[in-house]
Amino acid sequence: PTLSQEKHSAFLYASSHVAATLCNCIYQRLLGFDEYGRPGQYSGPDRSLFISDNAYLYGNVWGYNSQLMRFGDSLKCSLVKKPIHNAFIALSLLGDTQLKIEPPADTSGTGVLATISSDQDQIAVLLFNDVFEVNDTSDKQISLNVNNILFSEAAICHYRLDSNHTNPYRLWPYDSLPPEQKLTELRDNQELEMIQNPVETSIQNNDYALDISLPKGAVSLILLSKKTSGGPEKVDGIKVVASEGLYGKESIVTWNTLESKTIKTYEILFSPLPDGPYARVNEADLICGIFAHSDVQGSGNYKVRAVDFWGRASMESDIALKSSPRATSTMHNLKHAAVNTFCTLLPVDQNMYCNNVPTNLEIYDITGRKFILKNVNSSYEEILRYVKRHMPHSIYFIKKGE
Repeated sequence: PTLSQEKHSAFLYASSHVAATLCNCIYQRLLGFDEYGRPGQYSGPDRSLFISDNAYLYGNVWGYNSQLMRFGDSLKCSLVKKPIHNAFIALSLLGDTQLKIEPPADTSGTGVLATISSDQDQIAVLLFNDVFEVNDTSDKQISLNVNNILFSEAAICHYRLDSNHTNPYRLWPYDSLPPEQKLTELRDNQELEMIQNPVETSIQNNDYALDISLPKGAVSLILLSKKTSGGPEKVDGIKVVASEGLYGKESIVTWNTLESKTIKTYEILFSPLPDGPYARVNEADLICGIFAHSDVQGSGNYKVRAVDFWGRASMESDIALKSSPRATSTMHNLKHAAVNTFCTLLPVDQNMYCNNVPTNLEIYDITGRKFILKNVNSSYEEILRYVKRHMPHSIYFIKKGE
């Protein structure tokens, strides 16, 4: 069977397969070093697959090589995380020191990255099945054995990226706007997902064994964590910015994530009143520091608290009040969603610039810096060329001046 160019592109950049290939790329790169740490010959996957060029954040196209999917246009849009974004999050949970690996003789597209934290209180094992054959539908049966563990009790966490986990694309594989309810469902399935809640277990004879069935194009991250002496610290740095989402106002909540790698989720708490009561508004567990809350009108108050693998919750953060919407809020939120800058004019309403009437234009870059073009009587393309020449490598928001 063959895929159309559009479906093949979406298959590459919107499914879990690209996450598995990313891990294989890193695995092969590590194998490409000799015993003295000198670079050897690299023979892994094409690394250009992972150049996350977010200039391709055009609306409603899964098949671009960006970490986020944008539904909407330049003025109103909502972002959804692709599996490749969560692959980087999974990789960020690896420890500081690489562990010795003894793989079987025939790996056939599978591989493993294993690490231990600097305090030796957490072991992370990342497995991948980077198989692209359409007719190969069988899962890889993997027996994992971890030896010489230095702690006797552990919480076992198993994160998964595959066709059924951490994969919003499967719910809406179309290059078109999803209904509001479907957009909510996509966001509820966009976070790095655990197969099951953390399980506490005893480590017998310093060893741990686990049998795993790994589908093609899948990534598993297994964390073995020693129980910490106390619960999570209080979360700080919470900020809330209003933005124009696809179906109305959204509150973009950000905070400083904790250094601990035993956080099961951050809970985003909302109340219309400062004194509460507060209720959790994120359906899915999330371990990154940004959340888009779309089911809110008017002002509101937010808090964030962390919950660890053992169910212990931190103190609630200080209250953050949603700020008023502003013209550059969409650009501000894109910047904080790990989006690389690119050069275009927003909003892309070309009729706005082509009336052949002298007009003053205010042009803002991603940082909010402004300069003014007076008595502009040029086409959209001419303005674009001018701005690219004088303010390269930025996102621009343009409005008519007085």
